[in-house]
Amino acid sequence: MAYGERRTAFMLKLIERFWGKPYAALEAAHVMNAKGLPTGAFERLADFVLSNAERFPDQSTSVPPVQFQVAEAYLDHKVRLDGIPALVQQGLEQAENQGKYDRDSDAFDKVSRPDGVDANAALTDRLAREILIRHAIVTHQRERALALLGDFRRELDQSKPADTTGPAGTSWRSNQNSYSRLARQAGLDVPIADLPISNPEEPETYPVADFEAKDLSGRVWRLANLKGKVTYINIWATWCETCLVEMAGLQKLYEQWTDRSDRLVLTISIDSNPRLAEAFIKENHYSFPVISGQEIAEKFFPVHFPQNCLIDPQGQRLKMPPPPAFDRNIPRIDEMVDQIFLRQ
Repeated sequence: MAYGERRTAFMLKLIERFWGKPYAALEAAHVMNAKGLPTGAFERLADFVLSNAERFPDQSTSVPPVQFQVAEAYLDHKVRLDGIPALVQQGLEQAENQGKYDRDSDAFDKVSRPDGVDANAALTDRLAREILIRHAIVTHQRERALALLGDFRRELDQSKPADTTGPAGTSWRSNQNSYSRLARQAGLDVPIADLPISNPEEPETYPVADFEAKDLSGRVWRLANLKGKVTYINIWATWCETCLVEMAGLQKLYEQWTDRSDRLVLTISIDSNPRLAEAFIKENHYSFPVISGQEIAEKFFPVHFPQNCLIDPQGQRLKMPPPPAFDRNIPRIDEMVDQIFLRQ
């Protein structure tokens, strides 16, 4: 049995053991989309995630909300589609309540984008809109899909920054990408003018400074280890809920690439105490390589919370970031890597 299937079976037993306990919903949400689930396990896990989130609202908070994760899983599986709008609303309400708690608390620092906007709130709003547009497309509600896309288009036009190539335009360009993708799914012919804008004077790749660091298994990593391959870099921390949502997908991507000689997965923890990352990886039975250190992360990306990037075979960081390593995005990541090699 493959590692992924063994892990899924193990996690199902663990979740059953802690059924109805605080925090168990977050792990169940990760397992929910795993391949090889027994018949009926997906629906049962989804029910558990939602019931636990309702029972323990303070312990089930995450970015994105677990209700969004279930809604996206329903869309991927094309089941229980009628309940998706209500799930989106519940997720927005939970995110709003969590936002009020965070504003009143000194326990956590607010994560802001370069333009000063709360990054978690912006991510939640963006995902809510995308889920509702996907739902309208999947349920063949064309007029509703077009209306939602029209609102999306007007918001993009109104929020377009003067400089779309600098840090302030990063979020806008990401939303522009999302709009173009969803518009095509809806059957719209998106003109070239609607595609992301790039600055011809801005380089396509950026140099990465040499580094040396040991991963959790003791292997020494240097920039030379990445050359000749395309490397998916993920920068994360145990205190970053947005980061942790990607971990299960990163594991899947790592497993798919384990036997490949042309591509790698490497993650960098920026926890101040490396033992926190080590404990988290062991507890969740992840096996992708983890090196630690904010100073290492800054060699790849100066703005490093949270961040994914691709390193080309020459050891250069690509300007265009890859999508987060969720299950649904892995084919897109593979396609991006294939295109990099075609251009060599």
